[in-house]
Amino acid sequence: MRDSGSLALFGGLLVLSVLSCDAGDDAGTCSSQAAGCDPFEFEVTQEDLGQVLAAGKAPDGTYYVVAAPNEGSDDDERVFVSEGGALVRKDVRGSTYSGGESGADKMVLTYGDGDSLPALYVLAARDGSSEMWWCSEDVDTDWVPERPNAECTALESVDASQLSGMSVQGLPSTKDIEYFAQVEGGSYLLVTVPTYDWSYEDFELWYGVPGDMQQKEVLDVQRLTDGGSTFITFRMCPGNAVVFFNNSMLMDGEGSDWSGCYLEVDGAKTEVSRLETKTFEQEEFKFSCH
Repeated sequence: MRDSGSLALFGGLLVLSVLSCDAGDDAGTCSSQAAGCDPFEFEVTQEDLGQVLAAGKAPDGTYYVVAAPNEGSDDDERVFVSEGGALVRKDVRGSTYSGGESGADKMVLTYGDGDSLPALYVLAARDGSSEMWWCSEDVDTDWVPERPNAECTALESVDASQLSGMSVQGLPSTKDIEYFAQVEGGSYLLVTVPTYDWSYEDFELWYGVPGDMQQKEVLDVQRLTDGGSTFITFRMCPGNAVVFFNNSMLMDGEGSDWSGCYLEVDGAKTEVSRLETKTFEQEEFKFSCH
């Protein structure tokens, strides 16, 4: 997750604040036309493979590729797996690096693939050659000094030139629910963020009744370091509103303290009850986007 914004103190707690636009003028924004939309609509984008660090082919014909991070990115190395003639980028969930024996460096990249978390184990030699294995998600490679155990499949080394004819897909622009809540009186709030590589500037918010959930322009997001208490300022047209969510970093379910959430409009606070994200049924709502 990227954090890009200014730091400040609020009540003795560190605050990360991102101001996405000028909150002072409603002209134009309030008069813009809204259209029906899907708040979870996403695209699959093409991506440049860039520098290939290691590539291998499994006995079943699947290609696995480790590529350098995109230029200017502070992400880990990127992982691609072939699917239907395309190299599809996977979400890297963890990485470990260490120096190995015989002049080789070890790199283990764990990535998400559906509900599983497999890993690519790479030994990169000083001469530029590499050896590569695909490992099942339940294998622990941390203790292995040089070679992973039998639960890993050796991959045939592949030159980067063999990948040139394959299309390359980036991570999909899917979205997740950050908050789902009901306001006292019957209105609802839905806040989404991208699944991958997001910042506070990417927050999107819908507010309204189930038959008319309107997207509102998010003006400012502040998240405290107390476990995730968050203030979101958004345009109401006319005026602005602030919704406060307590302890956003806690998971859904028993043990989560969601007390004290509220919506403030024109100085008046209304109680907000957070709902478990798993209770959200999209077909029960009609959304419009500005």
